[in-house]
Amino acid sequence: ASRRPTLAWLGDLTLLHDLDGLEAAGNAGWPLTLVVVNNRGGGIFHQLPIAHHRGVFERLFATPRSARLAPLCEALGAHHQQVALAAGAFPEALRNAQQRPGLKLLEISVDRHHSVRRRRAALHACEQALHDWLSRRRQTPAAATDAALNREAAS
Repeated sequence: ASRRPTLAWLGDLTLLHDLDGLEAAGNAGWPLTLVVVNNRGGGIFHQLPIAHHRGVFERLFATPRSARLAPLCEALGAHHQQVALAAGAFPEALRNAQQRPGLKLLEISVDRHHSVRRRRAALHACEQALHDWLSRRRQTPAAATDAALNREAAS
């Protein structure tokens, strides 16, 4: 695993399916930030045609969940922060998370039934914040050293 700051984007259902991985990342002290879209189940599946068959869809695809992520993070040694998609809130939360050591989880709660539009907005905010963070990182002395080492290794 890398010792460099790493950012991952996932849903709550994915996170819940790999709690042992979350614990391992917390124990290892990796500089990992997880952005979790929490729509209380498999909201991404609302984009499939099966979503029009509500009875079957809810039970087999949406798989509604009610797990609270903050207590899970606390138990597994991860820093948790609930983040709103209000203007400026997500980029600030991401910048703050990148300054903290270890495992961090930024939770964005969305309504599963209206999350397709909000998912796109959250992804855009995350992409912009990541782009800004990477731009700043490229301007630091450590980043210049990394770039020089990479060029040297390539030649």
